[in-house]
Amino acid sequence: MAAHISDFSKTPFQILLDLINEQHGTALPETAVTFAAPIADATTDDAPAHRLGAKVTASATTGSGYKGSKEFNYHRVGLSFMDANEPDLIIETHEASAHALIPYLNTTFGINLTTDDIEDTPIPVQEPDVNTQIELVAKPGSLVFAGSQALTFTLPLVELGSVLTMSTLDGLYPPAAVVE
Repeated sequence: MAAHISDFSKTPFQILLDLINEQHGTALPETAVTFAAPIADATTDDAPAHRLGAKVTASATTGSGYKGSKEFNYHRVGLSFMDANEPDLIIETHEASAHALIPYLNTTFGINLTTDDIEDTPIPVQEPDVNTQIELVAKPGSLVFAGSQALTFTLPLVELGSVLTMSTLDGLYPPAAVVE
């Protein structure tokens, strides 16, 4: 049975290297290889599991004790997994772009998206309490993520009581008499 990597809190580089090490019974350090940008390979897509096929080349680094390169076929995680895990998710935000949402997405889904993984899609200016959608798109060079996912946003309404905190007002007095 193939290794199952489920710790997506690591960097994309670490995740792919862990997969390689796990399946080869090796312990290559991060300094031993570099990865070229992956190339999509639709012949190995696994849509029901939100996995999209890719090919990547690992090359030995100078001074690592290794030489040459090796091409791997593997599956990147389709961003569609977000909808499968949180189908009714509506993100309440004042953020202006997808990159600004990375910390929220990482916390919500237990992943480690970086600005290298997704396009910086702008979030349109919104009216309060009105849903808006953007397409979150993986960059072609992401080592771990692929595809896209529609995300729904709303500008949260501010609770009036959180802004107007005093219950007693004092300041209205009868006008002073006009003296002629």
